[in-house]
Amino acid sequence: RSSESACWEQMARKKAAEEEEDEGEEGKQDADKLKVNPDELPVQDGSWLFKLKNGKKQKKLFFRIQYELESEMYNNNFCIQGFQNSSSDKCKETFPLDQDTVVFSDPPPKKTKQGKPNYKFKLFDHTGIVLELATESDQERADWLASIEHIKQVATELVKHTRAISAISEAEEERRRGIDLAQNFEAIGPGLFGTET
Repeated sequence: RSSESACWEQMARKKAAEEEEDEGEEGKQDADKLKVNPDELPVQDGSWLFKLKNGKKQKKLFFRIQYELESEMYNNNFCIQGFQNSSSDKCKETFPLDQDTVVFSDPPPKKTKQGKPNYKFKLFDHTGIVLELATESDQERADWLASIEHIKQVATELVKHTRAISAISEAEEERRRGIDLAQNFEAIGPGLFGTET
């Protein structure tokens, strides 16, 4: 093995170690962006919402936002779930929340009545499936919209992080191929490619 090749390989290993250290620091800085901060969610414990169909009241369910990432940090596990009551663990309705979720809110009616679904909003996923919901107050609807927007921001950061990890993996694979080619060239020798001077 020539001293030049050994030096090149040592430099490559040093660069790889530095890149790995930098990635570790960036990972720590980005960790908070990949988690939902409950303190920034106006709706933290859930509340009763009207489930609508074609703008008309269908049923009333207790909705919660599920935002834990249970296994792989890249698996998006954000959703809104509806239950028969606040103490039930049997989910009656599930709708995914991610960076592609689109939210529309209807203008409130001119006349509102207590206990009626006065303040409506719709959630659309990337396939066009819609979840129609409504609250009894404008403030309650605003709290839900703010909470959903916060979830969307975190989901967007999660997607960016996943793509960055993929790009880093591809770059690392390319670097390793370069090292393998250099080592193969040295093992074969210059005879096939030219004469040493």
